[in-house]
Amino acid sequence: MRMTDRPNDLKLQQDVIEIFREIDRRIADFQLSRGIRCPALCGFCCESPNVESTLLECLPLAAEIYRNGS
Repeated sequence: MRMTDRPNDLKLQQDVIEIFREIDRRIADFQLSRGIRCPALCGFCCESPNVESTLLECLPLAAEIYRNGS
């Protein structure tokens, strides 16, 4: 049985994705309410190879890579 075929693993992935969606919504609301925006064509954060992430943040990507056999 593959990791992503187990119901608990799939539920965990869905929970993590939903939490990140909620965080994204809250950040967007905060930015909108404060007038915070990235400068046009900046890409400083988005394209930096030095952006760090936690293991939890990598879980949805890792599961998708595993599921696709990549």
